[in-house]
Amino acid sequence: MSRLMSVVAVSALLSGCSGASSAPWEPPSAPEAQMVTAFGRPVPSGEHIKLQAAEQLRSVDPCGVLNLDSLSRLGEVMTAGPSRALSECVVNVAVAGQSLPGTVKVDLAANGPSPDDETLDIAGETVAFDTLLSTGYSCHYQVPVKFPATPAPMSGTETEGPDIVELPPVPYMSVSASNFRSVDGGQCAVAQEVVAGILTTFAEDRVPRRNRAPVGVPLAERSPCELMERFPSEFPVERFDATTAPYECKLWVGGEIVGVYFKAEDGDSAMRPVSGQRAETIAGYPVLASEDDWPGGPKCVFNFAVGPVYDGSRPGSAGPGWVRDDARVQPTAQVNGPCEPVRAVMPAALELFGANR
Repeated sequence: MSRLMSVVAVSALLSGCSGASSAPWEPPSAPEAQMVTAFGRPVPSGEHIKLQAAEQLRSVDPCGVLNLDSLSRLGEVMTAGPSRALSECVVNVAVAGQSLPGTVKVDLAANGPSPDDETLDIAGETVAFDTLLSTGYSCHYQVPVKFPATPAPMSGTETEGPDIVELPPVPYMSVSASNFRSVDGGQCAVAQEVVAGILTTFAEDRVPRRNRAPVGVPLAERSPCELMERFPSEFPVERFDATTAPYECKLWVGGEIVGVYFKAEDGDSAMRPVSGQRAETIAGYPVLASEDDWPGGPKCVFNFAVGPVYDGSRPGSAGPGWVRDDARVQPTAQVNGPCEPVRAVMPAALELFGANR
């Protein structure tokens, strides 16, 4: 028996050394990327980070980050509110001796700095001076948006949500100032003072939230990607491009892109047809529609008003009338893309986002 066991052991050893019967070694497969759910769809965790950043940006009140009392030392604050984007706040200041107002603008939806931009340190952060947009009359800066790791209220509620932390990629806001006198330091000094105030507000965990703003813009707290869950079964959404952009969403339907955007238009003419648009009624809602022929088929664009007109005029302001008129903006939504799926989803879009009747 002992002799038999020795033979078996030697045979097994020789067999193992020869490799004749053993399978080649393969590295273990990499674990699948962690998936989370967003808008009813599985999303890789890396992409979900971008959606979280966009949600954080939507929660910020862009006018709340500005110190209007401080700006009033430069002149009477005439307007404060969005102008042509829900992500922005534009403040017009009546500067003594000037026909045009001084303007400060903050936009939460901005591109990151380019390699050609100059950098400087403001309030302990590296800020980019936008050399392309800045002129002799204006100064533009790109400012990193870093949220403190403390609980923050969720949009539309008074309850506390998950911790808000700085997420890669870091989103940027733009801050600009124009038409300020040299006696006040000029536009660059004004812009840098505004940037310092904003960065301090974030660093000290005093970020103002939209759901607590004196004048609310309900559409600004919503995500255009919400529409993803409302497409009819015959036009399923195949995928979508996750970005940190707070008010745009690009969906792939039938191999083509359907875009959903939230915007701001002139408060008095937002629903007047222009440039090939026509007025239509869809499911009882007024919309502006346009259609163009493309090689792959017709493309449609639908615009509709959502919520009341926002009036950014300050009480008692006595500035030029055109400035007060420009402060009246209408929040709007747009859905565009191949006509067939876009028309099919429009009734759901109008109801979902609360279009005006």
